[in-house]
Amino acid sequence: MAANLHLRAAVPDHGQPAGKFAAGPPPSTLAAQLVENISASTKSSKSDENSELKGFFAIIQRVKDDPTLLKTPEDRVEHNHMLIYVYSRAVLEGIRLDDPFLDRTQVRTEGLKAISFLRFSIKETPAVLKHRVGEQEYMFRGREPLWVWLLPQLLRLLGHSQCLELTEAIEGFLQYTMLIIAQNWTLWDMAPSFLFYLRTITSHTLQQLQDPLVVPSVEESFKSLSLPPQIALSQFVDKQSPFTSQLTYSVDRMSQALQQLISFCKVAAYPLTASDDAFNNVTSFSESTVWLIDVLGDMRVIQTRYGSNFPASSLHVLQLAQEIERALRRRKGISASVHKKAITLMILLCGEIATSLNPMPMLDIDEETRHTYCMALAIITAASTENTSIGRLAVSGIVDESSMFYTSLPEGTDLWVGCILHNSSISN
Repeated sequence: MAANLHLRAAVPDHGQPAGKFAAGPPPSTLAAQLVENISASTKSSKSDENSELKGFFAIIQRVKDDPTLLKTPEDRVEHNHMLIYVYSRAVLEGIRLDDPFLDRTQVRTEGLKAISFLRFSIKETPAVLKHRVGEQEYMFRGREPLWVWLLPQLLRLLGHSQCLELTEAIEGFLQYTMLIIAQNWTLWDMAPSFLFYLRTITSHTLQQLQDPLVVPSVEESFKSLSLPPQIALSQFVDKQSPFTSQLTYSVDRMSQALQQLISFCKVAAYPLTASDDAFNNVTSFSESTVWLIDVLGDMRVIQTRYGSNFPASSLHVLQLAQEIERALRRRKGISASVHKKAITLMILLCGEIATSLNPMPMLDIDEETRHTYCMALAIITAASTENTSIGRLAVSGIVDESSMFYTSLPEGTDLWVGCILHNSSISN
């Protein structure tokens, strides 16, 4: 029980045998930070909810005054779980997104504090992510792992018009959580569920945005999304559970759905594009590559359909595809078919860029577009020298599509590189 800080059997901490606590400030520091950051105004006005929080505050104060009450690593995990629960209830749930007078500056400040607190807590006790409680221990918690309960508290803020300043921080928190999973062998069994959770949200959002009944220029045509879908929760909680509403969040506007799609693709790509070798130890993190490439193709269609409503650069999908292909080349054991799939996507994207330029000289377009396009051509050219079928596809998808706009190709331009690619393909 959360209120009982008694001696328990030691459990592994940070993926290592139980023993000394993790380095860093003692738990009393966390408790003090929690108490100081929560003002009386953030507490619930309902007496039963207030009673629960007051009970936990009393425990927090006891541990703050006497840190030796936490005698084992498991005690620390349980205590940090309680701190996260209280912080989320008192602060994150207190952000009322439907409040027309919401102070965005305060939301940003409180949100960044909460994310910093969560990152530190997870770093100190990674096992807290999987922590479960009994049915009656917490008023708003079932027996699901903590991460399943916690994520909706943050994801409801992701991409919301009132919280756009928190987008990068929330993405970073999700990426950091994946890194913590990869770095701690005791959490490796959590990786498939975590990725499935992100993938189902992404696919569900994508499906809604692809719905022909949704008109990009008519906000009212967008139907509210309840995320994550039930299939992602079914392994943790029964559909009839009274706690199901605590594990979901709503996306009510088109703009938030579009931003969440972008963010989840970026997060899903992180284990592949990050330089940390820890991700190589968990096979689940590399199994999403084919799915991710397919989603990027769909996202480009969404980007074209929604036009200026799409909250990212027109180069976003191509840039992410480049990152993925470069990452694939650094890794061993990646099948040729996966490489070909990534290169094929890049060819299609470059073909779109080439045909959208009309007769405008490449040297006159903005530097970012030119650089991105040129880098993509370099990757495609290198792949074409190794695979003739890719070379033929590049010729038909890029060179032939582009050549109709140019009577001459000055040496050194990007399309001149394309001609080299063309000649190389023909000679092969």
